[in-house]
Amino acid sequence: MVLVDTAGIAATTGDPIERLGVERSRQALDQADLAILVLDTSEPLTGADRAIAGLIGGKPAIVALNKTDLARSDEDEALASVLPAPAIRISALTGRGVDLLEEAIVETVLSGQVAASDVPVVSNPRHKERLSRALEHVGAAREAARAGLTADLVAIDLTAAVHALGQVTGQTAGDDLLENIFSRFCIGK
Repeated sequence: MVLVDTAGIAATTGDPIERLGVERSRQALDQADLAILVLDTSEPLTGADRAIAGLIGGKPAIVALNKTDLARSDEDEALASVLPAPAIRISALTGRGVDLLEEAIVETVLSGQVAASDVPVVSNPRHKERLSRALEHVGAAREAARAGLTADLVAIDLTAAVHALGQVTGQTAGDDLLENIFSRFCIGK
């Protein structure tokens, strides 16, 4: 599971940078398997809050009503009318209710409401670089084959791609990796 914390989604903005952030937030919401809508209960519900709740649509969702330590009691009815999912009252400041939010996330995911993603996640920068390098070598090998070059010339790029993948899986280790390991870790005699 990948968790994405996005900027808020404003209804309109004149700032081009903010518009880009809003567009990225909308794309993340569209691609999300589970939406967690966090609302500030210390302030009256805004038009933007209602708009965001409307964007969630039929996708699995959890609503976290934050700042319940500062909450206004007159908001309960207004909140209930727009929430796309059951709400969990939390306080990020005091930690109250955060365990219930965690349980709701786990329950929603394990209940089958959220489809498991088959998109692999690579967070290690060195792995990302090696995978990109492998992809470049595979592309070069395809081009070489299309151009009619001999198999031994195509194999050069394929071998380099396999070597780069091996550096991710641990089946091969380049000099730079070994140097990195020995420079960062004390290895006993």
